[in-house]
Amino acid sequence: MYSDWAAAVKDPQLDCPAATARINALADKYAEVIAANRAVLKAGRAKVRAFRAELEKYEAEMQPVAKSITESPVMSRCAPNPDFAKAIDRLQGDT
Repeated sequence: MYSDWAAAVKDPQLDCPAATARINALADKYAEVIAANRAVLKAGRAKVRAFRAELEKYEAEMQPVAKSITESPVMSRCAPNPDFAKAIDRLQGDT
């Protein structure tokens, strides 16, 4: 999911409406993963700890991808856009 997210915001020339559409498409594509993550996070401390321990196994792989997302010019430029922010919230499971 994060690799697809990084690819969706890679083009620095991408405008915010197009970026929003891409992020919403990812939220749709990964709806089951997002729902599963949300369920684990609500399942209690033990399950959250186990989940985080599993994620740590992929930290080296995920770190550069996460960095490319957070440092993306598209993310910076479009963050104030309410539609884009809502799409990001959906992708992160915050809706």
